Amino acid sequence: ALKNGTLKRVPQDGAKSTYAAKIEKADCVLNFAEPASAVHNRIRALSPLPLAFTHTPDGKILKIRSAEPTDYAGQAEPGTVVSTAGGAITVACKTGAIRLREVVPEGKKPMPAAAYLNGNKMEIGTVLGR
Repeated sequence: ALKNGTLKRVPQDGAKSTYAAKIEKADCVLNFAEPASAVHNRIRALSPLPLAFTHTPDGKILKIRSAEPTDYAGQAEPGTVVSTAGGAITVACKTGAIRLREVVPEGKKPMPAAAYLNGNKMEIGTVLGR
């Protein structure tokens, strides 16, 4: 009908519509005390802009462009880096863990997590988000 030009306009029913609030900076902060699936969904929802973020131990912002949930059955506190293997930063969540693949350090351009790890000391046991 759109191609043919016969599509008829129908006004939206205001009673069935919802308001979407502006995304604020506070909405972009990752909470690793949530399940890994929820953290992953927040990262996906805020990409490509404005990007979800966390704080490094020195207080700098670390934005996350790409991540994936992963199984983790350890006992680490949420927000704790549990692995830096495979060119990713794996962070414990309430349940499971999130593997950070691409990050944007404060004041820098996007880069793979492996490149970030090459230039920044992030050891297993480092706690993000404080």
